[in-house]
Amino acid sequence: MAGFGSFREFYPFYPREHRDRTCRRLHVLGSGAALLCLLAAFMTGR
Repeated sequence: MAGFGSFREFYPFYPREHRDRTCRRLHVLGSGAALLCLLAAFMTGR
């Protein structure tokens, strides 16, 4: 992956890499699972 000097340079790359429907769905599931884990850790104190 090429280095990016700013968000403006990075952003055109990001949508191209995530245009596949399965990729987007996996990101949503993974992000949701991570948030649930953080919430559970906060609620239980572990």
